[in-house]
Amino acid sequence: MTTSSETSVHPPATGERFQLADHTKLACRALLADFRESTPGIRAAGLVGPDGFEVASIGAKSIAVGKVAALTSTLVAVAHAFGQEVGLPACRDVILDTDAGCSVFMAVPSPKGVYAFYAVADDGALVGRVLSQARICVQGLRAEVSAASPEPRRVTP
Repeated sequence: MTTSSETSVHPPATGERFQLADHTKLACRALLADFRESTPGIRAAGLVGPDGFEVASIGAKSIAVGKVAALTSTLVAVAHAFGQEVGLPACRDVILDTDAGCSVFMAVPSPKGVYAFYAVADDGALVGRVLSQARICVQGLRAEVSAASPEPRRVTP
């Protein structure tokens, strides 16, 4: 993760969300699909915007994407805060390892704010492979969102 001075962004006003153009969302979804194809055991993956809402996702229908997006954003922020508190300000990722599989969470910094990436893998996935392939995917996602021009647009709930 980067320092707060590098990623400072004002949150959208009430009733607004960060929006990316459809072609950017499709490009992000394609990168997520490539990640799943190159990484055995991936059940789901997604990109979350600076506002905590889903930008793009692929995978399991059983996952509540809205809830996972909010949790991903929170986990990445907590990891950043924890790292700064203990003198490790460059936290790159969070790994949640269980008997049923693993999840990886990563910050995706951009000029418009910090996006967040998540991946959910089954118990047959190799954590090291998930992590290395996720880092490659995050590089592509960062390039896509950094090149885009997200503008807050009013979205009716």
